[in-house]
Amino acid sequence: MDKEIVPPIKDDEESSIDFKELFLLFLSHWKWFVASVVIFWAVAVFWLMRQNDVYTVSSMILMKGENSSTPSSEAVVMEGFGLMPSGRMNIDDEIGIMRSKNVLSQVVSDLKLYVAYYEQRGMRKVELYGDTPLFLDIDSLLVPYLATPIAIKAVPDRENGGYILTVAYDEEEQVLPFAGDSMRVAIGDISFMLFQRRGVCEEPHTLYIDVVPPKFVVRRLGTLVSALPVEKGSSLITMSVEMSQVEKAKDILYKIVYYYNALSMAEKNRVAENTERFIDERLRLLSSELGSVEDAVEDFMRDNELVDITANAASYLDESKSIEERLFDVETEMNRLDYVGQFITDTANRYSLIPAVEISNQTFLTIVDAYNSKLMERERLLRSVSESNPVLMTVSQDLEILRRGVEDGVVSTRAGMEIARRDLLAKKHEAKSRIQEVPGLQRESAEISRQQLIKDKLYVFLLEKREENSLNKTLTVPRAIIMDIPDTSGIPVSPKKKNILLIALFLGVCIPAGIIFLLDFFNDRFKDRTDVEKLTTLPILGEICTKGDHDEKLVVSAWSVAPITELFRLLRNNLQFVMTSPEKKVICVTSTVSGEGKTFLASNLALSFGLIGKKVLLVGMDIRRPQLYKYFDIPQVMQGVTTYLSGMENDITRLIIPSKVMADLDLLPSGPIPPNPNELLYGHRLEELIGELRSRYDYIVIDTAPVGMVSDTMLIRRVTDVMLFVVRAGYTAKKSFALLDKMISSGRFPAPYLVVNGVDMESLSYGYRRYGYHSSYGYDAGRVSAPEKNKPE
Repeated sequence: MDKEIVPPIKDDEESSIDFKELFLLFLSHWKWFVASVVIFWAVAVFWLMRQNDVYTVSSMILMKGENSSTPSSEAVVMEGFGLMPSGRMNIDDEIGIMRSKNVLSQVVSDLKLYVAYYEQRGMRKVELYGDTPLFLDIDSLLVPYLATPIAIKAVPDRENGGYILTVAYDEEEQVLPFAGDSMRVAIGDISFMLFQRRGVCEEPHTLYIDVVPPKFVVRRLGTLVSALPVEKGSSLITMSVEMSQVEKAKDILYKIVYYYNALSMAEKNRVAENTERFIDERLRLLSSELGSVEDAVEDFMRDNELVDITANAASYLDESKSIEERLFDVETEMNRLDYVGQFITDTANRYSLIPAVEISNQTFLTIVDAYNSKLMERERLLRSVSESNPVLMTVSQDLEILRRGVEDGVVSTRAGMEIARRDLLAKKHEAKSRIQEVPGLQRESAEISRQQLIKDKLYVFLLEKREENSLNKTLTVPRAIIMDIPDTSGIPVSPKKKNILLIALFLGVCIPAGIIFLLDFFNDRFKDRTDVEKLTTLPILGEICTKGDHDEKLVVSAWSVAPITELFRLLRNNLQFVMTSPEKKVICVTSTVSGEGKTFLASNLALSFGLIGKKVLLVGMDIRRPQLYKYFDIPQVMQGVTTYLSGMENDITRLIIPSKVMADLDLLPSGPIPPNPNELLYGHRLEELIGELRSRYDYIVIDTAPVGMVSDTMLIRRVTDVMLFVVRAGYTAKKSFALLDKMISSGRFPAPYLVVNGVDMESLSYGYRRYGYHSSYGYDAGRVSAPEKNKPE
C-alpha cells in the first residue's frame, strides 16, 4: 500500500476576512444587488416626487444697543440695582428672544399660520399662501383650545360648480356641498366660516385645509427659524427661515423683527417708568436727610468747642513714638539675654565661648569677658598638660564659678529690664489714651461731613438721571433694523436629490451585502471545493456536480458526455494515477454521516471503471443500512457479504450477481442485516473474502457505513488500498471536517482522499471562484457514435 497520508492540523491563518473571497461571494449574487438598488432607487424617486422644494429665505439684521460708549461709574451702580437698562447687548441673548415662544406666538397669531392651505398637484401637496381659492375664518381665541386639528378636503364639483367638502374633527366627519360664496360649518363644539374666492385660479384642484393649535405651529416654527452672528463680536446677525412657500417665509421674518422691537420697546418703557418713580421718591427722602445732616454738623462743633485739633494730635503722636522706640530696645535686650542664658545652660556648650552680644549692663559684660578669658586659658593648658594636672583642675574650678556667675547675671539683669519694660508700657498706655481722645472727635466730625458729601452728590446724580430718563422715554428707537430685505438664492436646500439618490444606492448595495455576509457567516455548511480547502488539508481527488433536473441514480453511461459523467471519468483517472501498482484494487467509499452520496458515488464510480473494459465488482458493506438495491434491480433482502462472513456460505461465486447495467460490472450485495455486524467484520473471513475477490476482479469498489456514525469502516480499512471520503456541498457540516482530520491524523486509514459531491456547476459563485468562466467544456452535450471502451483513455 501507499504510505498513509496524515494531514497537518489547520492553523488559524484563515480566521481573518478574505476580501477577495468576499467580493466574489457578492459578485455571485449580483442579481440581489441589482434588484435591491432598483427597489431603493424607485422608493427614493417616488419619495422625491412627493416632496416639495424647500428654500432658505434669509435677511441681515443690525442689532442696536442703547449706548455703545463706556458707561460711567454712576450708571454701572444704577444698572446693578436694576434701575436702568444696560447699554451693553448680548447678541446670543437677543437671538434667543427673537426665537422665543413669546415672539413666535405673536407671529403665528398675526399671520394666522395655524391655518394652512394645500393644493394637490400630481403626486405633491403644494402649500398655498396669500390668495387661496378658499379662505377659512375661525375665532382666534377658540383655536388654542381645539381638541384635535381640523382637516378639510375640498374636491372640485365640476358638474354643479363649487366644492365637495369633507370636514373631520375630533373623530367626527361631515361631507358638505359648497357652491356659494360663503358657508358656516359647525362640527363638534366648534364652528367657522368658509369663503370662496372666485377667479383666483383658472382650473380648480383638490384643496386641503388644516387648522392646528398654535402651540404646535410655534414649536414647528422654532425649528425652522435660525439666526447666527455674521462674525464673532459683530452686531449684525443673519436670520433665516427654511420653508417651501417663499412669500410666507418673508412675512415671517418681517413679523419676527416687528414683534421683537415691540417687545424690547415695551420693556424699555416699563423700566423707564419704574426708574422715574424710584428717582422721584429718592429725591424727596434726600432733601429731608440733607437738612438733618447740616444741623448735626453745627451742633457738634458748638458742643465740643472745636476750632483746630490737628496741632494737639501731632504732639501726642510724637510722644507715643518715642515710648515705642524705647520699649523696642528693652525687649530686644531681653531677647539677647534669653539667648545667652540658653547657650550657657546647654551642656553641649560647656567649654564653648559665649558669643558677643550687645547688653547695656556693663557688670554683666565684665563677667562674660572673664568667663571667656578663663576658658581660653584652659584651652592653652590642655595643649601641654593632661586633664589630671593640678593647675588645669584649678582653672576648671574657677571656670565653673564664673559659669554660675554668668547664669546669675542673666537672671538679675533680665529682672531689671522687666521692671523698665513695665514702666514703659504704662507710659505707652497713658499716651495712647490722650491720643484716642482726639481721633474720636475727628472721626465723628469726618463721619458727619462724609454723610453730608455723599447725600449731596447722590442728590445731584439723581437730578441728572431724572432728566436723562425723561429724554430716553421720548427718544425710543427700534433695537433691530432690517439691513437686507428677506430673499432666497432660488436654489432649493431640501430635498437634496443627489444625496437621497446616493443614500438609496448605498442602502441598495449595503443591505443585500449585509444579508449575504450574515447568511454566509452563520452558514455551517460548506459550499464548494474552495471552502473544503480552507477546512482541511486532506487531498481532494475529485468533484461531482449535481444531477440537475434528472432523477436517475446511475448517471454514467458509455454514450453520455454530461458534465457529471465527465467528472466521474476525471475521478476515475485520478484514482488510476494514485493506485500506482496492479495490486492496488480495493477502493473503499465512505462518508462522515448518511445522506452525503457515498452509495451514489460508489455505484457510478464502478460504472466508470466498467466503461474502460475493466472487470469491476461493487460490494455492499453497509451491512446495517443496505442501499445498493435502490440503484440496481435487485431484491432488498438477499444473500451477500454477511452470508459469507457468518459462514453460512463458503462459495463466493454463488453470492455474486450481475449488475444488468453493464457486462463488466458485478454486484456483491450486503446480505441480510445481522445482529452482530461489528463482530462479523472483525473476523478473519473478511480478509479471505477480499483476497478471493482481488484474484477475480480488476477493481473492487466497497460501499461502507459512515465513519462518523458506526465503527464498521474502521474494521474494513485493513483490507482496502484507497479510502474515499465523500462530502456533500450544502449538506456536510463544517465541523465534520474537524472529526475527519482527527481520525485521519491518527494514521488509521490508508491513502485517504476527499471527493466533493453535490457541487453546483451552474452557480456563478462556483464559476468565478474555480474556473473563471461559466460555459460548457470543449463540446456540446450529446451522444457519441461508439462505446467509450473502444476509445483510447
